Amino acid sequence: MAKRLIIIVSLILLALQLRVNLRGQNASGWDRIGTVDKASLQGIINNPMIASFDLSPDGKTIALLAFSGAKVGGSLWLVLQDVPSGKTVLSREIGVRIFPTGNFAPQVLFSADQRYLVVQNLQRVLVLNAANLNEERTIAAPPGQSALHPLMIIGAAVRDVFVCAFGAWGQFEVLPHATPAQLYVVDVSTGEEIASWKAEDVPQSISADGTLVAISSWQDLRNGVVPVAIFESSGKRIAEMDGGFSFRNAENLSKPIGRIIGIFVGNNDILLSPDGNTDSTGHRSGERLELVNLSNPVTRQDVRPSDFGPSGEMAISGDQKTLLAVSWRVPARVARHEHWPLPASSSPKVFILGRNHDFHVETMLSVHPIGLATGGPDTQRPRISSDGQLIAMAQNGGIAVLARSH
Repeated sequence: MAKRLIIIVSLILLALQLRVNLRGQNASGWDRIGTVDKASLQGIINNPMIASFDLSPDGKTIALLAFSGAKVGGSLWLVLQDVPSGKTVLSREIGVRIFPTGNFAPQVLFSADQRYLVVQNLQRVLVLNAANLNEERTIAAPPGQSALHPLMIIGAAVRDVFVCAFGAWGQFEVLPHATPAQLYVVDVSTGEEIASWKAEDVPQSISADGTLVAISSWQDLRNGVVPVAIFESSGKRIAEMDGGFSFRNAENLSKPIGRIIGIFVGNNDILLSPDGNTDSTGHRSGERLELVNLSNPVTRQDVRPSDFGPSGEMAISGDQKTLLAVSWRVPARVARHEHWPLPASSSPKVFILGRNHDFHVETMLSVHPIGLATGGPDTQRPRISSDGQLIAMAQNGGIAVLARSH
């Protein structure tokens, strides 16, 4: 009798716990509607590992680059999965997996009109038809520059304009450092080269219309902070800003400690965030976001979410009304001691901000752990549909898809 009573009480407690969890999920305004993991790719790839992903502008399709296990030289696959059903709709081999000596990883991105998929696999930049995965064209490295490899691609939100960065892999470095690159600005729908120029670093972001590019500026270090410079797509430098962010450590402020990351909001504004680096005191250069107008470079809005520890990873919807910002707030006393354990309350979160005239925090989602197993600068950045109704996030080597609650 006592054993039966214990079982009944346990079931009641479990039901209450599930009810609390569901309430918490609904209270966030977002519901998990799908998952992409090893199980969903097992029929195509043996022991699959996801290297990169993107969410289509309409939020209906996930594009994945995946490979088998940790073996170098194995096949690299491009896979399209339907978000509502979770079923694979198309797949094809896209090259072989290589191990670069640097901080870069393969990428796959949808074009703004969703007709094309652009893949850089650290060997070539391919433009494929999204309807059948047939190759349309290749964006090649500069003539006579065989030592240069594709490092990174970024695409505009409302035009099929991409910036492709070619450079040398170099050695893996943890501290902020520049990666000089040859940039190609290309209309991927036609293959037309809009501009080509040498930059002191790989690009951070591109404006919605594809006319402006944000790149770290190493020419004017400010209190340990690497500012962000704004260039026209032709390569003309038009502005530089640091958002007023600054480190506390007075000993090493002549060296780069962290950089400012900029993401364009429309074509006239840029949102600035510190990256996740800290000085010897364990502090970031700031714990806020700064919205700056490019025509008149003054702060339009100082965004200070509660319990915010910016990492520099941000994404904005195509309609420019919803912003995702990854946060991981670590106490300074822990950050300055590399081997100290993190407190139980410290975990990565994604802040979801809406915008009418100004940005405001709509909700915050806990994501633990974040990222893909392969690493790389693009694997921790969430993706968002053009209308801001769906988001996809890398979690524990897989992808979680969430939709707004209605």
